[in-house]
Amino acid sequence: MKKAQLTVQRSSIHGYGVFIKQPIKKGEFIAELQGSRVIYKSTVYGQSNRYNDWIGIGKDTWIDPIDEFQYLNHSCNPNTGLKGLRKLRLYALRDLTPGEEITIDYSTTEEDPDYCFENLEDEGPNVRRFVGPIQTLPKEVFESYSPFIPSHFKKVYEREVLCK
Repeated sequence: MKKAQLTVQRSSIHGYGVFIKQPIKKGEFIAELQGSRVIYKSTVYGQSNRYNDWIGIGKDTWIDPIDEFQYLNHSCNPNTGLKGLRKLRLYALRDLTPGEEITIDYSTTEEDPDYCFENLEDEGPNVRRFVGPIQTLPKEVFESYSPFIPSHFKKVYEREVLCK
């Protein structure tokens, strides 16, 4: 699979962001996230927010991105999602146009119950004031993202939310 053309620019969401340089169709592969694999267990409340560019791939397991994906920003109405277990691949949730910032919902890559940040985003149907771990996603939002949630986090949601 060929990686899409991407660039890092100033973002209206936060600091810098990842932007697409070519049109991408819904469901199309964008890139595989590259980086060091990190094993880290949060032992103190609030530590799960400490490494904000890490992307969860499993229980206490992360990718520390080495490329533009260290600038991947959150949205409660993301335009991309992730698939995979050990390797995460980014796919378009809808058609993307050149110059558009790529976003994911951070809740889809986190399971620590202490993970939380205040969301300053103020538009769109799925906006949540506080963004937490996968277990806090409303059921309809989880179901809409489902094909694009990493396998581990999908299992966490099914076990801790759907099976209760």
